[in-house]
Parts: sequence; structure tokens; C-alpha cells
Amino acid sequence: MTDINKRLCELLGLPWDEREGRYGHYRVNPKFQSPEGRIDLLRRMLGRDDWKSFLACLIGYKEPFWYAEPIMIKLFLTEVICNDTGSLARAALEFLAKEVGNEQS
Repeated sequence: MTDINKRLCELLGLPWDEREGRYGHYRVNPKFQSPEGRIDLLRRMLGRDDWKSFLACLIGYKEPFWYAEPIMIKLFLTEVICNDTGSLARAALEFLAKEVGNEQS
């Protein structure tokens, strides 16, 4: 999961400290799979101009998020945000990496 967290920081323009926890250095890198980290990541993703596309991607919709059925929104909340498996971090990484790839094309 460290690789995912590190790559997300890179894509989001956040600092990453390779020395975390060593030699009395107390900088703590984001852990986007933790409950606090998921909220932080979601806030960062929702602060982007393409937040609607990200949410639509998360729930498997091709149309904008606001067309989603209520059951899909519930599924999104329970299966993506409320679990501890890192699915939100992986989805954000996939989305951001694709966006960066599109920008470079």
C-alpha cells in the first residue's frame, strides 16, 4: 500500500518523505487506506475540476454522477468509502494516472 500512497502523493502534488519514522524524523506520510486518509483523499478528489468524472468512474457510470440511482450511491458509500481495503486509493490512483496519461498525449 505504501507504493499506492506514494504514487497518489506524486499525482496530487503532495510531499512524500522517504525518511518517515527514521532517525527521530516525525513526518508522517499520508495513508489513504485509513479512515482519516480516505476522507482526506476524497476531499482532495472532490476539490478537483473533474470530480464528477471521478465519482462516475467509482460507481461504474459513464454518465455524470448525478444521474446515478440511489442504490448505486449507497453501494459507492459502503463499498468504496467505508471499507479498509484501499479500494478508494486504488480507484483514485487509476483515475489520476489515466488523467496524467491523457495530458501527456
